[in-house]
Amino acid sequence: MTKEFYDFAINKSNGKDGRRSICKSCINESARKQWAESDQDFKNNRYEQTKQWAENNQDKYFGPDGYLRRSRLKVKYGLSVEDWELKFQSQDYRCACCQTDNFGLSGPMTDHDHSCCSGIKTCGKCVRGIVCHQCNVTIGFVENGWPIIIPAIEEYLKLYLERR
Repeated sequence: MTKEFYDFAINKSNGKDGRRSICKSCINESARKQWAESDQDFKNNRYEQTKQWAENNQDKYFGPDGYLRRSRLKVKYGLSVEDWELKFQSQDYRCACCQTDNFGLSGPMTDHDHSCCSGIKTCGKCVRGIVCHQCNVTIGFVENGWPIIIPAIEEYLKLYLERR
């Protein structure tokens, strides 16, 4: 089987081409096998180490410029933090739908067209705007569940009126 160049992880200290000699899928398979064969003490210890690191590095990981936000925006929406900020700035830091500047505990959310990219990752071109939680949920109902939710609400209200 022939593999493409990008199937091999970057490792600048390894060889002329700066790639590992083992492909990514083989590395992942080996890691899964090793994890499955590990004893519970090892797994618990690894979990505690990861938890401790996250607690000690909250800003690096969870902060506004943290790893988690950067990677989530890039992987899920194909956006850099800078691209996202520019989009939000162009909306005057308001919800693109209802124009509120109060985003509550959930904070601003990235809305995208699910008919373009229905999976976890998007192409980045289908990002419509930055919205509040309430608008995001409402858009989801309108976009995906309207034919289901309206009859369900009607039935629910009908049952309530019958019991009254």
